[in-house]
Amino acid sequence: MEVINTMRRKLLIVSALCCAGILVLFGMVSAGFPSAAAQDALNVTPEVLDINAFFAGSELTVTGTLRPSEDVIIEIAGKDTENSFDLKGHNGPFWMTKGTVYLKNIPELYLLLLPDGRDWEEKAQGLGIGLKHLKERASISGSVEVPPDLFTMFAELKDTEGLYKVVPGAIQYSRETDGTKQFSAVYRLPALIGTGTYHVIATTVSENAAAVTQMKSHFLVQKIGFVQLIDEMATNDRIIYGVTAVVTALMAGLAMGFIFRQGGGAH
Repeated sequence: MEVINTMRRKLLIVSALCCAGILVLFGMVSAGFPSAAAQDALNVTPEVLDINAFFAGSELTVTGTLRPSEDVIIEIAGKDTENSFDLKGHNGPFWMTKGTVYLKNIPELYLLLLPDGRDWEEKAQGLGIGLKHLKERASISGSVEVPPDLFTMFAELKDTEGLYKVVPGAIQYSRETDGTKQFSAVYRLPALIGTGTYHVIATTVSENAAAVTQMKSHFLVQKIGFVQLIDEMATNDRIIYGVTAVVTALMAGLAMGFIFRQGGGAH
């Protein structure tokens, strides 16, 4: 009986050693290849962007890992908003507002960051990415006939504000290391960016220009300090905000009048 128990203990020890060896070997093999979690990670810096009284835009950096044969296209989009425009035209000899048109289901900010190369915008369109597809899902209506180029005019206006951009050559790649390469994109967000959560989508593209996977992340834009205080007053305490604005304007007027009087005395 004692011999049987001894044999059992030896078998248990051998089994435990075999299991440990398998786990160690598996860990060594796994270490030689990028894990799925590492491959699918999309890093956005900063994760929180603060808008203060001196905010004039800020750089956003997006990084991640790819296979050597892959490229990536990056989209940065804000929440969908409704936009209204007064359409003006001639009514007899007078130039006046003829009605209002509405543009809905489009993001308040849309940035398309592309690798270097002339045909990447066309490839993006083939994958259902880009301004053309924003136009297709936009909802346009109005009390008057809507101009066919309304979305184009809207996109051009947003472009001047830095809120709608297609940026070729914005994505850079590192050299291949251990069967992977890193990508990095840096873009300076405009001063007119609004508060809220912004989504970042990186679509990996294979050699035959087919979409492979999508990596997703986000960042938050928020107001802080004096800017946040003014915003809260304008939203929640409109009377106090109005009185404060009037007092501030009066004080600024008095200060400017004093300065100009001082300057006039020197003549």
